[in-house]
Amino acid sequence: METPADRSVLIVDDDPMMRLLCKTRLSQDGFAVETASSGIEGLEMARARSYGVILLDLYMPEYTGLDFLRDAADLLRSTPVIVLSAAEKEAIAERCLDLGARRFLIKPVPVRVLSAEVERVLAS
Repeated sequence: METPADRSVLIVDDDPMMRLLCKTRLSQDGFAVETASSGIEGLEMARARSYGVILLDLYMPEYTGLDFLRDAADLLRSTPVIVLSAAEKEAIAERCLDLGARRFLIKPVPVRVLSAEVERVLAS
């Protein structure tokens, strides 16, 4: 039986519309969703409680997704991270995966695809 933490998602993205869109769809699909508007806020939230998965925007002002991955290395052993980015550069995707991200998705990601990816990562 799944615990609530297994179905919980933390969305870390500086774009309020992206946070709302993802939160709405994932909530409809049965996930407990919390959001953070910056990488620093997301890291604080991830350190304060456990999540089933973290959705992480790569490019945010002041504290990027790469900063988050580097500073959250201890969390990544138990919490999978899916990075979302408009960057299509293979080197950036490889860097994120090297830092512990489980998946790298290129924006725009249809919300139904994003929900399926969250399910897939939680099942693995």
